[in-house]
Amino acid sequence: MTVSAISFQQHLLQLIPTFTNRGILCELVEVFEPILQLQWQAKPYSDEKTSFEEDESEMIYVLPDVSVQAWIRFSPSFQVPQFFFQLYSNGCFPLTKLENVTALLRPENRELAMDALAIGDCPASNGIAWYVHPCCTQTFFQTAQVSKQDTSYLPMWILYIHRLLSPITTPMIEALDDKSS
Repeated sequence: MTVSAISFQQHLLQLIPTFTNRGILCELVEVFEPILQLQWQAKPYSDEKTSFEEDESEMIYVLPDVSVQAWIRFSPSFQVPQFFFQLYSNGCFPLTKLENVTALLRPENRELAMDALAIGDCPASNGIAWYVHPCCTQTFFQTAQVSKQDTSYLPMWILYIHRLLSPITTPMIEALDDKSS
């Protein structure tokens, strides 16, 4: 029995109903390659240091409303999936400082995220976005030994992304958990 090759686009297409059923807006777009575009509202980690607003006299601690726009693509150079994302505080202010992004993450994830995150041109948008550097993803796949033909290929990778970016990526994990139930 031969295993038929599953394309990266087919992997992405399998995620669409899973994510859509959990309220994540998603669309497969073709720029020069298939890219899955995603949008959701995030519930960031909360502690009294999470703040993006200042009063004239003092800092006001406010948990921002964070929306996420993300893209999943295949890195042709590294031969692994790549996760790009942009976080918007209160719907319109992009978070462009690493310390603002990591402040929204669980404390135990922050160091991992700082080592893996970079900012640069996003192939699916006309701007810059944060991304998990593909060399880190490549290391994950070498350790996990998951075949690109395996149906768990992208779900396993999403677990890795969640390990770095929790709780921002919680809706993605909840969608995958719903599918496995």
